[in-house]
Order: sequence, then structure tokens, then C-alpha cells
Amino acid sequence: MARKVFEDDRDTEAETEAATHRPAPRRSPLLKGGAAAPKYIKGSTQSASERTHEDIPVNQIQDSLIEDRIDVSEGLAELVDSISKNGQQIPIIVRIVNRDKPYEIVAGRRRLAAIRQLGKPTIRGFITKMSDKEAFIAQGIENSARLETSFIERARTVVKAYDAGFTQHDVAEFLNVSQTLINFMVRIFEALGDPLIVRIGPARGVGRRKWEALVSASRERNMAPEDLLALVDTSQESSADRFEALLDAVVSARGRKKANATPEQAVRSDLMGGQYAMLRKPKQLVLKAGSNVSGDLLDFISSRLPELVQEFENSKKESSGK
Repeated sequence: MARKVFEDDRDTEAETEAATHRPAPRRSPLLKGGAAAPKYIKGSTQSASERTHEDIPVNQIQDSLIEDRIDVSEGLAELVDSISKNGQQIPIIVRIVNRDKPYEIVAGRRRLAAIRQLGKPTIRGFITKMSDKEAFIAQGIENSARLETSFIERARTVVKAYDAGFTQHDVAEFLNVSQTLINFMVRIFEALGDPLIVRIGPARGVGRRKWEALVSASRERNMAPEDLLALVDTSQESSADRFEALLDAVVSARGRKKANATPEQAVRSDLMGGQYAMLRKPKQLVLKAGSNVSGDLLDFISSRLPELVQEFENSKKESSGK
């Protein structure tokens, strides 16, 4: 029975299909390994005894920390219409978190958005106990069988996973993405920033090379992400068209290159076998513990910081001869 929860949930557009009575086009799964691997599906569905099916108050469900969709409203009107006419056919999955709200959405973000838009007070769903890692795996399982996420959505998921405390090894394994590609994704995402990427949208069909071209062109013309924001044509309905129009605008823009300018790049390093991740920017140093690691190293470094700062100042004085 537990396996059936995820098998039914794989067709996240089933409600829309019921309304239109036409088969939905399907793509090959994005993930053939990673979270879609049999070992993870089995591990994520073996806790059936902890899962109950009931009507859950919508105002008691918070969003996931790892957002795998840039625009949840994409194609939402059809789903809203389907649920309005036929009711909710597929339950969502939430996990118990007991933070600001008692539950967090794991699978079914679009169904939850549709129910919210309809103003319904409750949504049908399964309540389960999941760790952060299990929830991440479950999201990967759902993603593997639905409409393919775009390159920039996957890049955003990687960064959100890092922010949630997952290591590069975790992300590479669960999303079935090479660590080399992950590095490209992080550099592109951080060069452009979340506000710009959200305004552009998922841009399905736009691959890594075009996103790199946008980053390179903006740097050559000394344009910051804030400058690019103003150039995004939000009247374009298609996010792919918005991207192409922005790239054309940046490439054709007139601007001076900074003489001998070097682009600011973030360098990421794993410490202690990937238990900790260090992100070094020109004006910033960020050190994060993995999701299943204690903060002992962070406490140790924090306690030593004043001593390290004093040591640095002393070395500067000695080198200057003072």
C-alpha cells in the first residue's frame, strides 16, 4: 500500500487530464538514477504504518525549504478548473515538522496552490514522519516522473538544497547530477541571483550554454543582476521567450568593459569529507554544516575567531615593520 502512494502521485497532471479527456504528453524521466533509484523508492515508502490519509487544514501547511519549481502557477489554471469540476483526485504528501506550522509540503505543491486559489479550507493528503533527507528523496521521486524540470530550476534546487544543509555529495547522489555540473549550476545561479531567475521563469528548453552566455555577456558589459531585472520583458507569456529577449538585449547593449576587471566568482569547497561546505566570495566567507552533522566545528571556529583576527593584525604589523 505504501508503494501505491508514490505510484499514484507520479501523475501530477491527472486531474487536468480528467477534465480535458485527452492524453497528456509525457517525457522521459529526468532522473533514471538518483532519488528515482529503486533503493531510494523502497526506503521512502517503507514507513506506511506512520502514514495516514485525511483532510488537512490548508493554513497548517508550510512550503518546502527546497523549491524545485520556479513558477508554481505555470499551467495552474487548468488544474484549478479540473479540481473545481471534479474534486481533488490525488492526495498530497506532507511531513510533520512542528515549526511555524505543524506540516510541510513534500509532494503536490501545485495541487496545494490550486486548493488555496479555490479558497478551500482543507486538502486531502497523507501525513508522514520524514527526516530532511527522506523528504528530499521523496521530492526527487516525484520529479522523476513528472514534466521535466528545466536547467535553471535544477540549479535553483541545488542551491536551495545547499542552503538547507545538504552536502554536494548528497545533492549529486539524489538528483543524479555530476559534481562538475553542480559547480556550473551554482556559479550560474549565484552570478544571476534568485530575483532575476524568478522573474525570467523556468525557461524550459534553455540549456546551460545559453545561461552561461547570459552571464558572460552581462559581465562583459559590466551589468549587474539589478540591471538585467529592468530588461526582462514580463509581457512575454513564455519564460523561454523572456530569456531569449533578455539575452538579445544584453548582447546588443552598449556598455564599457571595466579595464582589467575580473568577475566575482564564488568558490565552494567541501571540508571533513563533505560534512561541512565552505563558500568563499570576494567579500564573504560562509561555512555550513551538513544536515546530519553537529555544529561542533562551527562552535570551535567561532570561539577561535577573535584569536585569529588578532594573529592576522599582528602579522600585518610585523610585515610592515611596525
